Amino acid sequence: MPQLDPTWFLSQLFWLVIMFSLLYVLMSKVALPPITEVLEDRQHRIEEDIKKAGELKSEAEAALRTYEEALAGANKEAKRIISEAKEEMAELAVKKDKELTAKLEQRVREGEDKVSRAKEEALKEVRNISEDIVLVMVEKLCGIKPSKEDIDKALDEALKERV
Repeated sequence: MPQLDPTWFLSQLFWLVIMFSLLYVLMSKVALPPITEVLEDRQHRIEEDIKKAGELKSEAEAALRTYEEALAGANKEAKRIISEAKEEMAELAVKKDKELTAKLEQRVREGEDKVSRAKEEALKEVRNISEDIVLVMVEKLCGIKPSKEDIDKALDEALKERV
């Protein structure tokens, strides 16, 4: 193998140094600057994106705090409105209860008046029937016809004893 032959070592080292130097110059002047530029641009873009993300995060946190404050305020307002509505409903219920109680009391009084009138009419009718019965009974049993005043007087005395 010629590369392992010591006679060719010097020429191989010479060409190695020349090729390495040429390759080094080509790489440092032609190939590496665009790669370095791309890497620097990428690093710069990453740093800007991180900075922008930090700013957006701060804005998002501020917006979140504002939202939470608004939500807390809305909750307080909703609780206040609910409380007011409960109070209004309680007042309305008391008012309606009083109105209904008054109406029911009025109906009870009207009903009691009707019952009282009906009782009085029934008692008058019973008294009239009683007068007729007493008249017929006295005529049949005693054979005499009593006067209306006597019958009224006897019925009044009988009713006083009952009451």
